[in-house]
Amino acid sequence: MRIAVVLTCLLAGAVAVYPEAPITGARRTTEMPRASSSISEASLLSEQDLEKWVANWQKRLGLEEWKIQTKIVRLNHLPKGTVANIHWSLPRRTATIKVLDPVDSTLSGPAFIRDTELSIVHELVHLSMAKLPLDSTDTELEEEAVKKISKALLALDKRDD
Repeated sequence: MRIAVVLTCLLAGAVAVYPEAPITGARRTTEMPRASSSISEASLLSEQDLEKWVANWQKRLGLEEWKIQTKIVRLNHLPKGTVANIHWSLPRRTATIKVLDPVDSTLSGPAFIRDTELSIVHELVHLSMAKLPLDSTDTELEEEAVKKISKALLALDKRDD
């Protein structure tokens, strides 16, 4: 128990000393789902899983010219009430997708995996709309459209399997 407390303090100090550099450009987020069970295994999701999903959906959505990074992050590195977000630079054609670490999720293992892949698709749909003249102060309609498109795409993909 003491080791866990010491490690937590050290990690918190490291985050305070080496905060992430801000990424200029646009961003969007995926909202936090409502569920009640919890996950205890951090090994449920790997960076390789994220990279595989991104490569697959990046090709399907015609985003091959983009360099897209993925990161598994703790809850405090995401906007409140979200499980994923994306930051992009249109001129550089670069983007970073952050997804929630399973240790901070309220979903069960299989539900968490499905939700995380949906979040990847969701964020990539936002990226595919990056050139559109959208109102950055009012993203409600964009978010509604992206949710519907993402769910439909993933449902079609799962149906084909």
